Order: sequence, then C-alpha cells, then structure tokens
Amino acid sequence: ASTGGELRFLGVDGTALSHEVDTWDPTGTSLVWVKLPICSHGTAFYAVYGGTPRKAVDATDVWSPYVGVWHMGEADGACADATGNGLAATPDGATENSVGVEGPLGIARQSATTEAAGFLKVGDTTPIYNGQNVTMSGWVKMLACNYNQIIFACSGGWSFYAHGSTKGSFIASATGNRNPSFNCGNLWSGNWTHIVLSYETKGSDATCRVTANGVKIASSSLYAVGTKNLTLAFGRWYDGGGTYAPAVFDELRLRKEAVSDAFAAAEYKTAADANFLLSLGALDVKKDGLTIMIR
Repeated sequence: ASTGGELRFLGVDGTALSHEVDTWDPTGTSLVWVKLPICSHGTAFYAVYGGTPRKAVDATDVWSPYVGVWHMGEADGACADATGNGLAATPDGATENSVGVEGPLGIARQSATTEAAGFLKVGDTTPIYNGQNVTMSGWVKMLACNYNQIIFACSGGWSFYAHGSTKGSFIASATGNRNPSFNCGNLWSGNWTHIVLSYETKGSDATCRVTANGVKIASSSLYAVGTKNLTLAFGRWYDGGGTYAPAVFDELRLRKEAVSDAFAAAEYKTAADANFLLSLGALDVKKDGLTIMIR
C-alpha cells in the first residue's frame, strides 16, 4: 500500500500488536515501530499485509510508557509528539536554522549552526510530567563541542551539558550542585551517539545512570529530581538561557520511569544493529506475511 495502512503485526498467539508507521516507502526502506509485550533473544512476531484490516491501529499505544516521543522526521517547523500527548517540540531562537538533515533513523533535526543559536522547546506552563523518576534518551551529534553547551534541560531541575573546564567531559545534573562529570569522547568528537539519562529518585536523593551507545559510562548519586517539569528543551536551557549547542537530534524520548542498563542497551541496539531483527520468511497461512525474530 502507498501508506502502509494495510500492514498489521501479530504475536505468535495471534494477538494484534500496536505499531506506528514512522516513514513509509512502498518501493524502498520503511521504518515501523512495533510494541512487543516481551523483547528478548528469540522473541518472534508476525508482519501481515494484504487485504483490508478489520480494526484500526492506535499508533499512540506504542508509546504508552512515554511522556513524549519525537521522531524528528519533519523537514522544518514543529516536531510532532508520537505519544498523542500533544507535546510538539517547537523551534525557538534562530528558527530558520532548525531544519531536517540525514540522521541514523531517517530525517533528524538540526537545531542550530555554529554561527547562529537555535533550540527546540517543549511545554510552557502546563506540567508535562509530575514524577521524579524519569529517563531522557535519544541520538545526538555535536557539530562543534565547547564548554557548557546544553544538550537536554528540563525545568524539573535535571540537565545534560558539556563540562565547563574539561575537554571531552559532560555533566548530568539534577536539583542542587551534586553534578558528576564523566567522559564521552565519542559525542565530543562529533559522532552520532545514543545517550540515555535515567534518574531514579528515593527520598531526597536520586541515582543517575548515563549510557552511551549501549554501554554504561557513569552512575552517580544526586539530589532528588524536582517535580515542576513544565518545560523541556533540546539544545539550550529551557528558558532560552545558557550556551546553545550546535547539534543534530534524532529519535528523542522522555519516559516516565527510570530504566535498567539492559533496557538502555536494547534501545540503542534496535536502531544501531542491522541484525537485531531476523526475517524468517513467509508465513504458512492464508494471508501474506513474514515471521520476524529478535536475534
């Protein structure tokens, strides 16, 4: 089909699986996100196509554990939120610099250049999330990396930015001044890097774990994350202050819980490893389809 509208996914027991068609090319490569109840080595599911589906697909159900998901597939303007929560990421600052470019998962969003500031902003006065356990993840490519450039920032008190004095070093912060630094030379060097920041709050403290390209590179104790999560920004401080980051972003996600190191590694692998999924060929049923397995 020209839009992928006839495509359906089923579990091995025949249960329908929620999915979202991100990009569709009937003659080339398409990108579809499928929600699996279990995701581990050997998990199998079916892709079925042809005919007229009996039931419409709720694409937003794929992202039910998330506050916001931004595929960054738009050529310009606002970046839509795939969760259905209406939290579009809107260009701010030098908006003419916020344009679509090639990324690891199709089109990505360049928020600024090395000459002009620009960033993406989500939310304003209505809380986007009131919890203190949170995970921010996504693909980031720095076009030029200098001190104090802000990559992610939320008014709930947490942020991720380049260190103020050490080359190659970054800081994951929360409320207060217990802000540990760690090295991530791959990101500093201008390579696409998948970053996962996971904050787990217990009482007045929080544990922050940082994963880069599927490998944990830091775990530190911080003050508890705040609850006034009104505004989230990519590429600058949430109120437009601080040092902007000339960066490109792709597939950014804000999840309303802390995640394990294994989850962070799997999220990276689904996009970075071409062999993550294995097609086993046609189904032996009265409909066209493929059996797909997770390696």
